[in-house]
Amino acid sequence: MEIALRRLSLHAIAIVAALVAAGTPCLAACLSYTGRVQVTGTLLRIVFPGPPGCESVTRGDAPEPYFVLRFNPPVCVDRDPAGNDKQGIARLRDMQLMLKPEQYARLRPRLGRRIRLSGVLVPASTGHHHTPIMLSDVRFGTE
Repeated sequence: MEIALRRLSLHAIAIVAALVAAGTPCLAACLSYTGRVQVTGTLLRIVFPGPPGCESVTRGDAPEPYFVLRFNPPVCVDRDPAGNDKQGIARLRDMQLMLKPEQYARLRPRLGRRIRLSGVLVPASTGHHHTPIMLSDVRFGTE
């Protein structure tokens, strides 16, 4: 009996350790639609397919290049408490950045690197929004 309990305890410890090591989003605070958020991730430039079919650039759809912040591990986003259409997301891996032209120029040298940004979360609402949640009013570091 004592050996069985010891094995069970070791098994439980191993599970908790694996969850912590994997960076399970539920162990961290989720991002919120209310107020500004601070996020850290890898800056990527991704070309998404645009009109007419929004399916494949190689098959003739217009290329829509955007900067995206990739989270590793993925982050979670709480549902908006105001009860509108801003849904929660359990595992958000990529977040499209809504940037001004001069911000693209400032961020371009940082492509492929981890960066810290702040901004306001906005749910996707058009065909030009390629991630379920985007970051608007983007500021760099501690701006």
